[in-house]
Amino acid sequence: MVLAELKQHTEHLHRRVEGAVDLLRRTRDAKSYARLLGRLYGFYEPFEGWLAAMRSLDGLGLDLPARRKTPMLAADLVHLGWGPGDVAALPRCDDLPRPRTIASAIGCLYVMEGATLGGQFVRKHVEKALGFSGPGLAFYASYGKDTGAMWAAFREAAERAVVDPEDRQETLAYAAATFEAFEAWVAPGDEEVEGGKEAGHEARS
Repeated sequence: MVLAELKQHTEHLHRRVEGAVDLLRRTRDAKSYARLLGRLYGFYEPFEGWLAAMRSLDGLGLDLPARRKTPMLAADLVHLGWGPGDVAALPRCDDLPRPRTIASAIGCLYVMEGATLGGQFVRKHVEKALGFSGPGLAFYASYGKDTGAMWAAFREAAERAVVDPEDRQETLAYAAATFEAFEAWVAPGDEEVEGGKEAGHEARS
């Protein structure tokens, strides 16, 4: 099963990313949280644009428009006081593995959809730390009560689409490359997001 292979092949990268990104520390206050969301926006936006342009994915039954995180991130940033111009001016990650086949897209989506599952833990932390109860949590709430069903649909599509050994190797390689690109872009040691007036943004009550 390709999902089992993906988990085994990337587990060490997953742990490394969790340690490097340090989500709990970066959600300790509204300013840090906004900076993190801005960085995430710069990672998700180009990826989702490429996936949306891949007509070969239309037959997988994944409903990619419903899985887009970019609008959720933008909504959260607006709640935190950012204007549309601030969001539009965010830098985009230009060192991403670009999927061109179904197998490579499944590898990228494994990382992105898996992050949605882990996001439920982060959502609870942000609710407690920042006192948010809806607005400001669109990204980490994502699919809400449908999270399990959305993951199951992705798992089934991946198992149907990635069968040949050559395709499986491509899927594994793109998943690993996506984890590595995510770590390099989002880890706090990298250049901070320059999002207009973001240093002065405050969460709206």
